[in-house]
Amino acid sequence: SSSVSILDRRANRLMLRIAADERSGTLHVADVRLPGWTARVDGQPAALGPGPLLEVALPPSDKDQIVDLRYWPPGWNAGCAFGALGALAALVLSWRRPPKEKLTF
Repeated sequence: SSSVSILDRRANRLMLRIAADERSGTLHVADVRLPGWTARVDGQPAALGPGPLLEVALPPSDKDQIVDLRYWPPGWNAGCAFGALGALAALVLSWRRPPKEKLTF
């Protein structure tokens, strides 16, 4: 029998500790597998299964395993960069120098 405990849970990350079992197996997580999910087992990259849910193949081990699942949507970095450029362009276009006034006496 195996046991799983949650070490860290965030919107884009799930870190689990799997109790030692000395057998290989598959971890099934009830979450939709979208492009952008990555998995690591004990710090080493791990393949995700082909199904619609998150599945991680666990290698045999005689010690507890740490499974780190992370989600980073494709295009996120480009979207943030274009958003920042748009904000900068809006700032530059809205900045105006005060008109030079001629002082007459």
